Parts: sequence; C-alpha cells; structure tokens
Amino acid sequence: MANFEIDRYGRIIRDSVPVNNQSPVNRPSRPYTPAARYNPEMPSVVFYLITIGISALITWLLAAFVGVHIFNSSKGGISGFFGTIGPYLIFLGGIAGSLWYNATHSYSYDLKEIILSIVSGIVGCAIFGVGALILSIVIQIIIVIVIILIVISFFGGG
Repeated sequence: MANFEIDRYGRIIRDSVPVNNQSPVNRPSRPYTPAARYNPEMPSVVFYLITIGISALITWLLAAFVGVHIFNSSKGGISGFFGTIGPYLIFLGGIAGSLWYNATHSYSYDLKEIILSIVSGIVGCAIFGVGALILSIVIQIIIVIVIILIVISFFGGG
C-alpha cells in the first residue's frame, strides 16, 4: 500500500521514501521508455541506405508504370498539372513512408525491419497518389462550380 503525505504547499506525496531516516522525499516519476534493441552488426547508416535505396527503386517503378496511367497528362489545365507532378508526388510519398518508418519504429535493423520499411514506402506511395488524385478531382469540381455560378450570375442579371 502506498504512503500518502501532504507537503507544506498542500501537494500530495505518494510512495515517499525516507532519506537518512529524517523526512520523506517524493521520488521523481520517470516515464516508461521501452528498452531500445540495437543490432551492432548493422549500423543505422547502412540500414537507412539500404531501406531508402530499395524504397526509392520500388517507388520509382510504381511512379513510372502505375502513376503515369492514373494521372493522364495528355489533358490540359489542372489535369495536366497533376498529371505532370503526380509521379513525382508518388515517388516522394514512397521515400517519406520509408523515412517515417525508419525514424519512428525501427530499432533492431534486421531483415524484418527492412521489409516493413519497404512496405511503409509502398503505403506512402499509395497515400500520396490517392491524395493527389482526390485533390485533382476536388479542384476540377470547384472550377466547374465557379464557372456555373458565373454563368448563372451573368444571365440572372446580377
């Protein structure tokens, strides 16, 4: 059972430990931090180079072969703009997905971490590609709405 005391400022002190058998002192609470697993056989620089290199290759292939078909750049206007930058966004999304996984979740730098980093790069490609596609469609809808409102106001006498 925990010991509870009140200090001279009115704060509650829990789990106090006597120091030199004189007065209880509040133990500092430390947040839980999981023990970092470290693989000394593969330094982090080599891990980052391997995962980013493989992710860059896979995302480049996805951007070149899939992204070009999703974003048809033969049209003009906003579709042409997104058709031009769409494959680059997919490529950057793949690199960002790999870097995000490496920075936040990888500790042991083993084969499992390499595979998960590459999968995160592919997921990043999908997220950026779908986001750019949705943004392109939304912008086209907004442009059509603005044109319709201009025509209505022109013929409505406003």
